[in-house]
Amino acid sequence: MPPKRTKSAKPSEQKAQTADTSVTRCVGGKRKRVDATAPTRGRRGNTAKKVKLEEIVYFRLLDVPADVLYEICSYLHPLMVLYLSRACKTLRSIFMSEASRYAWRTSFESIFFDGIRDVRSDICEPRLANLLFEDRCDRCLKSRKGEFPQFMLRVNLCQTCLYKSPDFLPAKFLRETAEEANNGKYVRHLGWIKRFTPSTPSLGYFGTPELFDRASFVEMVEETKDLTLDEFCVWRDKEKENFESLKDECRQLKEFKIEMAECAALEKAEKRRAAGVQRRKDIAARLAEAGYTTNRPGGEADEEFWGDVLRTLSRDKLTPSRYRTLISRQAPLTDKEWKEGDILKCLIDCGKIVEGDKLRAAREKKGSTGQRAKTVAEGLKRGAKSLS
Repeated sequence: MPPKRTKSAKPSEQKAQTADTSVTRCVGGKRKRVDATAPTRGRRGNTAKKVKLEEIVYFRLLDVPADVLYEICSYLHPLMVLYLSRACKTLRSIFMSEASRYAWRTSFESIFFDGIRDVRSDICEPRLANLLFEDRCDRCLKSRKGEFPQFMLRVNLCQTCLYKSPDFLPAKFLRETAEEANNGKYVRHLGWIKRFTPSTPSLGYFGTPELFDRASFVEMVEETKDLTLDEFCVWRDKEKENFESLKDECRQLKEFKIEMAECAALEKAEKRRAAGVQRRKDIAARLAEAGYTTNRPGGEADEEFWGDVLRTLSRDKLTPSRYRTLISRQAPLTDKEWKEGDILKCLIDCGKIVEGDKLRAAREKKGSTGQRAKTVAEGLKRGAKSLS
């Protein structure tokens, strides 16, 4: 009778989990069951290590107290403050609040001249920064290509968006709009109201009439509809003074923008001129490295020398015009331009550079070495003939 078998003990849950961790992997082109808990090895057999992500320390602008942020932004350009206010909703709420006027006004103080330090109460500092320093349409966000904003209307729109906007209306709709605001009744003194309404002039061609601010026009209609003649005369004198002040402010803002554009153009031209001067200095340095020098006393390569080079290249009709461009271009010299060899070739052809002492000595040494080798070869040849 066979011996009685005893039942094996039931494995514990931990052992069961360990036993079930084997998986099938592809090893050496064959599928093989391996232990999933074993460390993974790379191609070189080293145990792969997990990369620890270090905590990145960064500066959170939103954690800065508002008063400190206002003090920081008071040293920035108004356009930079405007861009910062558009970064997120939190910063927008901070910089569009009444408490931020200190930062805006201090920022404007550094660039404004005395005539327009105090702007009217109907235009806030962010809108003023938009009108003066941004060159894109407020609605379609396309470039306005240097056109002036509509200072009197307080908008910065391209012509297409301006004439499509319902906030402005041409002169032919003023009567209809006034009667609609006056409950269909006839509006007196419409000419005076039109005269004091902020507007933008016509462009002078068909389809671009003079536009008037609808909100200001309707407001003045409602103000004057119940006035007596004497009260209207007082209102007229007050609005006339107010409108003249508005026109004077818009004129100064336009002059300020023109002055900024001129300063920016001069600064850009100065940067380009400096880049051109530096380019010719780099060419002179490359010539010296190549062993060449100018035909001037002392090998000088000043602006007078380069002017002479350009005049010589201009008189030579056979010289390609791109050679002159390579010399006069107002941009940094690149290695690619120099390695092409056109700059060195045109300077050699026009006779403005000559070989330097180092290059001449190397050429003479090479020539003497070649002559010596030739003499030795001829001597060996004569010796071989005499032996034969």
